[in-house]
Amino acid sequence: MSSEKLERCCDELKALLDNIQDSITYQLPKKLGDDHRRSLSVLNGKIDEAQALYGEIQSELGRAPVGYQHQLAGRVSQYKESIASLRRQVNGGSSLREQLFSRQDEDPYQSDGEKSRLLGNTETLKRASASVGRAQAISAQTDEVAVTIMEDLDDQKASLLRTRNNLTTIDGELGRTSGLLRSIVCKSVQNRLLLVIVIICEIIILAGVIYWKFIS
Repeated sequence: MSSEKLERCCDELKALLDNIQDSITYQLPKKLGDDHRRSLSVLNGKIDEAQALYGEIQSELGRAPVGYQHQLAGRVSQYKESIASLRRQVNGGSSLREQLFSRQDEDPYQSDGEKSRLLGNTETLKRASASVGRAQAISAQTDEVAVTIMEDLDDQKASLLRTRNNLTTIDGELGRTSGLLRSIVCKSVQNRLLLVIVIICEIIILAGVIYWKFIS
């Protein structure tokens, strides 16, 4: 229901309440017997109609913006009091039906303290909802960062494992190369020793030949 329709319903309710009050004040005292009872029945029907219209206004007002609720709160409270007063006048005092109406249709806009508490609770709920939303967003971002970090760590772990395997392979190759180098060095030393021995033998033989030919 739009604000214009709410205003129109409020105007209709006020006109209906004024009509009932006029009937009670100027017409009902003139009625006697069956006419009086019929008039009471008609007035009760109109009060029930006003009650229904009031309930519709109150229900729609609860879904209206907070600022607009404040504007109509006083008028709505007056409508409730007027309906209760008219019912008392028609029925000759407080009845069980009126008590049930008063309990079932208790106006949420009667006191500024209640309105303030209601608004405060609403704002608190809004802030709490916003805080929960921010916490959920931060948690989602944290989860994304954690997943990214875990993926990076897995990649680094795989890289380190490959590096370790490569180092193990290189170490094995270096061991075999070192063995080959030691073998080559040993053979080189052996060859040099043999060469020295051969040279010494040739020198001895040459010295023997020279001695045999020229000295003896």
